Amino acid sequence: MPEWIYRRCWYQAFYSRELYRGAAREGRGSGLAYLALIVLFTWLPQLAAIHLEVAGFLAGRGEAVAEQFPALTLSNGRVSAEALDEEAMPVKIYDPADGRLLALIDTSGKTGTLAGTEAYLLITGRRMFLRLDEGEEQVVDLSRMEDTRVDSTMLKEWIRVIRRWFFAFLLIPGLLFHFALRLLQAALVAVLSILPARLFETGLDFEALMRLAAAALTPAILLDMLRSMLDLHPPFWFWIMLAIALGYMLLALRYLGSENSEPSGRESMR
Repeated sequence: MPEWIYRRCWYQAFYSRELYRGAAREGRGSGLAYLALIVLFTWLPQLAAIHLEVAGFLAGRGEAVAEQFPALTLSNGRVSAEALDEEAMPVKIYDPADGRLLALIDTSGKTGTLAGTEAYLLITGRRMFLRLDEGEEQVVDLSRMEDTRVDSTMLKEWIRVIRRWFFAFLLIPGLLFHFALRLLQAALVAVLSILPARLFETGLDFEALMRLAAAALTPAILLDMLRSMLDLHPPFWFWIMLAIALGYMLLALRYLGSENSEPSGRESMR
């Protein structure tokens, strides 16, 4: 991509004929560097917002939940709660914000399933039960795990580590995932544009179509960043983004196919 496109893409991708002409006619390669840059600058604000939300949750409710956990020891395949007898079972862990029951700890054998409770976690003498989103239970056999000890102090330290490193932990995987997703969308737009490019007689090869697809995808990527920041979840958003990019792609191809007959100096794609 020409250098000037990197500076102007943030706003001219919504309307400028010259930007799309520059991407198709003046650029080199497949536009992967341009796409990576767009992904980087739109993913970082989203990651920062996620980090602030998660860190705030862990600092408040997370540590308050951890404070309620008794000291648990796993030894020889069996869990025991320190300083607690069977009469104190089950230990109930609540959400401090709304009072919901989050977890049960019962090493006495009185509680053997999450069924009939609102809890999402149950730890028994030898098993751990997790309630999935679908309402099903996932069972983890603790008797096969190595001996260990967990208490509220350790849980709170884990929470602090997660708060400190959450941004860095998600940065690279998030970038790779979003880049792969945008590359897939750009490739789909380019493939679907092969026939229209021929019909409009643009003379563009597939590399040029990929560059043009990256530019056409820019408005959808910017709208996706806004959607994420506003915490909106419209259905079929992946395909809506693809439709937006295809619309810009077809407008650009129509312009490029007839640019010799268009009056100069008009930049708006109408």
